[in-house]
Amino acid sequence: MTTSSRGDGILAVANQGGHTVAFFETGGYRCRTVVDVPAEPHELCFDHTRRLLYCSHTYRSGYYNNYTERAHEISVIDPDGGQVVDIIDLAPEFAPHGLALDAGRELLYASVEANDTTQGGLVVIDTGTRRPVDRITTGAHGPHWFGTTPDADKAYVANMEAPFVSVVDLPSREWVGKVEVTGSAGVGMAPDGRYAYVATPHPHTRSAELEKAIQVIETATDRIVRTIPMQHKVVGVHATATGMILATEVRFGEHGPADGWLNVFSPRTFESLARIGIGKQALSVTSSPDGTVGYVSSLASNVVDVVDLIALAPIARISTQHHGGDGPHGMVHIPAG
Repeated sequence: MTTSSRGDGILAVANQGGHTVAFFETGGYRCRTVVDVPAEPHELCFDHTRRLLYCSHTYRSGYYNNYTERAHEISVIDPDGGQVVDIIDLAPEFAPHGLALDAGRELLYASVEANDTTQGGLVVIDTGTRRPVDRITTGAHGPHWFGTTPDADKAYVANMEAPFVSVVDLPSREWVGKVEVTGSAGVGMAPDGRYAYVATPHPHTRSAELEKAIQVIETATDRIVRTIPMQHKVVGVHATATGMILATEVRFGEHGPADGWLNVFSPRTFESLARIGIGKQALSVTSSPDGTVGYVSSLASNVVDVVDLIALAPIARISTQHHGGDGPHGMVHIPAG
């Protein structure tokens, strides 16, 4: 295991139920600090050029299609100082879910739900001024996770129950196409930009007849070129720096959520390399910048599982319950400054 992946970084974890972002050392996974943030932190995105962390806040309480009030903020956090330095208010937009950074153009993208006058879309934020500068409609009610190509020219947006993934041209800020699916959840992007990996169907579907799978979309043609079948519903999907495809399977038993699986697939053959046990209701998965360590947050177990992606074996399990609170969701590995 390399020093860069284990010894000198920080793992940031958004705790949805605890209303905090916790920071753990990647060497021994000791909690360094816990930062209080507005209600229900959701996803995280690290801006390496400014060394700032962005955190989306989707709801005041609840979850997709079952909430009391939608939120409309993105917290800006100094991970080294351990404090919130600004709040980006997206109002009248609301319910920001996914986040993606275009460092070259100094832009942050956030997916937002539909409002009374327009469909859901991507809000474009200037990272210098920390103000919204544009909005791109994506043609569906509930845009959620999304991925961008390495050159930040295209985005693939999962729309939950809508029967398509939206294709967005980011430089022109236009919704340019659809890829038909049976609903969608997590999105991962190959590091070379050749493929987008999309979890289908959406996690709240009750139809047992819909195939549980990862759809491989070729970005040159915006067509599905491969389907990777799964045994259980897939929520989180991520591609590492080395190209490995990580996907979380969530399971439910007679009495509620059950322990799930982290699946690891080859980027060349799409064959399974490993299936590793994880916690309950794993919604998010990510990896270290060098692709040697994987992280999976399990909302119902209040844990983050750490996985060695070279040995394909568990390394550690981090409990968030006493370090920031319940409901770990979005995560990001922050390299040492």
